[in-house]
Amino acid sequence: MARSRRRHWSRRPRFVLAVLVLASVSLITLDVRGGGKNTISHVKSWASDVFDPLRSAVDSATRPVANFFAGAFEASSVQTDNAKLRAQLGTMEEQLDQQRDLEYRVAELQNLYNLRFANGVPEVVADVVDLGTSNFAQTIDLDKGTSSGVDVGMPVVSGQGLIGFVSQASSGASTVQMVTDPGSSVSVRYGSGGVAVVGGQGPGRPLTVDYVEPGTAIAKGELLVTSGLSDGVYPEGIPVARVLSASDVTGSVQENVTAQPLADMANPQYVAVLEWEPPP
Repeated sequence: MARSRRRHWSRRPRFVLAVLVLASVSLITLDVRGGGKNTISHVKSWASDVFDPLRSAVDSATRPVANFFAGAFEASSVQTDNAKLRAQLGTMEEQLDQQRDLEYRVAELQNLYNLRFANGVPEVVADVVDLGTSNFAQTIDLDKGTSSGVDVGMPVVSGQGLIGFVSQASSGASTVQMVTDPGSSVSVRYGSGGVAVVGGQGPGRPLTVDYVEPGTAIAKGELLVTSGLSDGVYPEGIPVARVLSASDVTGSVQENVTAQPLADMANPQYVAVLEWEPPP
């Protein structure tokens, strides 16, 4: 019984196909003879009624697939465009950083050639070629030496203030001990003329300010400048630092004062060596 049903269903498509072919031939014959316009019109209408739902179903079934592929191509295109835009943005940011660095360098050089605190002292502008920092010392190396007029003991400044002094010098290079070096001490003035000594504590740490008597009116933000005393190693009036904090300590012979250097001690690029030597 099952086998006969399978034969019946296997023959049915062939029968339907034969009927459709026969109908097509008949319609063509009627159309050629010119007498079947109405018949053909009715058949077309019937075919449209039969196959339109089928076509709609097929469209509905295939539309998500088509949309998926279209979306996939569009997503790929968007990803490619985004990658290009990110690359362009990275290039522009790099160029902007380079421009800012160049502007910073130009501003530093302009400040060095127009030092407001040099007081007419000749200067030698030098590049910082190395920054040597450790827990025990903080120095910088310059590309200028004795052949350019740089010698041991000369003050070194940036456009903002004191960097340190030349501790070593050869013909074409020199080394500067910075004010943040633990071995550095600078005589400074504050307020109405009080004198103190600024000392270094290493890179990234504030300066100490010693010999400020208890009860002295010294405020946060107050400017400290080189004192220019006769036994000092710096000329008078070079900005050194600003007060960070000041407080009395019970039983202490001095106030607890710290300060922040005005010059960039972390990444100096250009400095000026003042051709000044302390008087004998």
